[in-house]
Order: sequence, then C-alpha cells, then structure tokens
Amino acid sequence: RLLAALDDLELLARELIEVLAISRNQKLAQPGEEGQILELLIQRDKEFQELMKLALDQGKIHHEMQVLEKVVEKRDNDIQQLQKQLKEAEHILATAVYQAKEKLKSIEKARKGAISSEEIIKYAHRISASNAVCAPLTWVPGK
Repeated sequence: RLLAALDDLELLARELIEVLAISRNQKLAQPGEEGQILELLIQRDKEFQELMKLALDQGKIHHEMQVLEKVVEKRDNDIQQLQKQLKEAEHILATAVYQAKEKLKSIEKARKGAISSEEIIKYAHRISASNAVCAPLTWVPGK
C-alpha cells in the first residue's frame, strides 16, 4: 500500500508539473485543472503520511514482538531445564521409595519370624554339648 501511494504521489507530481509547464508555455490558464491536481496531490500526501505513520507503528510492534519472542524462547529453555531436573528428581525419588519399600518388607518379614535371644543361646548350648570338638594337639591357650 505504501509503494502504491508513493507511485500515486509521483504520478500526480509529474502531472502537475506538466500542466504548469504547458500553461506557462501557452499562457493559457485553466484554473480548475491545476487546482484539482493540486488537491489530489495534497490528498495523496495525507494518505501517504498516514501510511508512513502506520508503517512506523507496525515496525515498533514488530520489534516488540521480536523482543517478546526472545523472552519466550528463553522461558521455554528455562522450562525445559526445569522439566529435565524434575525428571531426574522423580527418578531418584522413585528409586528411594522402591528401596524403602524393600527395607520395610524385610523388616516386616524379620518381625514375623522373630526368635528370642534366649532361644538362640539355648540352641547354641545344645549344639555345643552334643557336638564337642577337640583342639589340635599343638594348640596352646593364648596363641
């Protein structure tokens, strides 16, 4: 749109210059034609100025969008890093929970099959009484 408006301005300016040059050379004044071309030129200039302002505003918006896209990209990278760290933490916690459950199972199993220390001592005495062993002939206490 901006280029079309600029082309219109150029065309109208050339036409106005031609009309003025012809009227000077011929000394024939056609007051309506010059005024009409001048009015069109002024109107097109206003449109061109509005389009230029719009283009500048769009340029600013485009720049802001680029800045925001960079910020979004940085935030995405931060989020990906945090996701990676959370996955690692989840894996570590899952391993710890599994190991804790295994320990609890073994503790529960030990509690269910618990034997008192007195019974262990009695059983040890019984084994040693019925299975006496001799020391080697060369054995001396303390050595």
